[in-house]
Amino acid sequence: MKSAIGIIGLGVMGASLAQNFANKKIQVSAYNHHKDKVDALVKKAKSPHLIGHDILKKFVTSLEAPRKIILMVPAGDPVDETIKKLTPLLSKGDIIIDGGNSFFRDTLRRTEELNKKSIHFVGMGISGGEKGALEGPCIMPGTSKTVWKSLRPLLEKIAAKDFSKKPCVVNVGAPGAGHYVKMVHNGIEYALMQLMAESYDLLKGLYGISNDNMATVFESFNDTRLGSYLMEISITVCQKKEGTKGLLDLILDVSGNKGTGKWTTQEALDLGIALPIITESLFARYISSEKNLRIALGKKVERKKPEDLPPLTVFLEMLESALYGAFLLAYAEGFMMLDRANTAYKFDLDFREIARIWQGGCIIRAKMLKDITKALPRNSGILLMDKKYLKDVVSSMDSLKNIAITGVLTEKPVAAYSAALNSFYSMTSTHLPSNMIQGLRDLFGAHTYQRIDKKGTFHTNWL
Repeated sequence: MKSAIGIIGLGVMGASLAQNFANKKIQVSAYNHHKDKVDALVKKAKSPHLIGHDILKKFVTSLEAPRKIILMVPAGDPVDETIKKLTPLLSKGDIIIDGGNSFFRDTLRRTEELNKKSIHFVGMGISGGEKGALEGPCIMPGTSKTVWKSLRPLLEKIAAKDFSKKPCVVNVGAPGAGHYVKMVHNGIEYALMQLMAESYDLLKGLYGISNDNMATVFESFNDTRLGSYLMEISITVCQKKEGTKGLLDLILDVSGNKGTGKWTTQEALDLGIALPIITESLFARYISSEKNLRIALGKKVERKKPEDLPPLTVFLEMLESALYGAFLLAYAEGFMMLDRANTAYKFDLDFREIARIWQGGCIIRAKMLKDITKALPRNSGILLMDKKYLKDVVSSMDSLKNIAITGVLTEKPVAAYSAALNSFYSMTSTHLPSNMIQGLRDLFGAHTYQRIDKKGTFHTNWL
């Protein structure tokens, strides 16, 4: 019996995805050039629906036509190298699906190159980590309607479910759109995690809350409108012990990143769009990596002791409200970027469907995505134009302002909270001081300016 789907790359995600297909009784062929990895997966899966291969030609031969092959290899050169080895073994009409975190421009290039060989190439974002890949991820392919028709029955069976029990997979748009949407997903993920980290830092640094009590706080937040996957796992992280010590206290305060947050910020610059919360969250990771410099400078600067803090119960109410508002603004940033990209790249995105599939399986899944899905028109990503959404953000502003002020007065870094506050102030200002900037630019560089009382472009001899 030929396999319906093939997977190349049996790392954590690839192996879990292969098992997911097998568990759904979909015949799957799994390939890795390391035989021990193949044997380990076959032994672990114990499924008649999963066949392992360590010879590429036999793997390809085992697949039914048109062949559908998911690449689960590291982004960059490994993807190109795998495609180079694979394509001579394929036939016209076969489909290669890149399930890694590839840069969307690489996906567009590979699509064009393989089209010349009559082989379909699909960039497909997958979110959910190891557990999601095994039990049901959020899947974001971007491809033609014809290819989607071929992939849809398979992907819908392994995907997570949204709040209405529909599969968390949809063809998000034209080629390249899948990896683009996943990139923005990860940018939002950076922002939400930084906001969580700043909340943790304020509670621990100002109120001396223990990790166990921190878990209790996050648990109470998770029972509210803030309920989300990141809130759930924050509870677990705070509770984890190593011997008698909390593991969290033993982890070095240096944040890693794999590039998708940087891509999001770089792409925003190319599109000329501001992502203050996402960008500050990326910069916070970069600053964290300057550990030795931070230690050296910290010894030279004396911090003031916090004074006149509000009672903890009052602070927690403010924090819950501020975190909710900042989360809403982080999602709004991501969708605004998708809206701009949709125009620039003609992706034909369905914004409401993207919000819907993010309801399950992915890292940024949250209760508030139910309201976000309702708020979004299918053809627009400007969330703040929705009256209810804007009202919810406005209702959190006093709390968000107080949390930012608390950070400033107590000399605790709250980069993401401050970015959320200032970006909202800027986006809702009918007048910004940019006229001053234009005057200065025209004086020193004759860059010209526009006027509010006349049409056209003007230059003044200022001196």
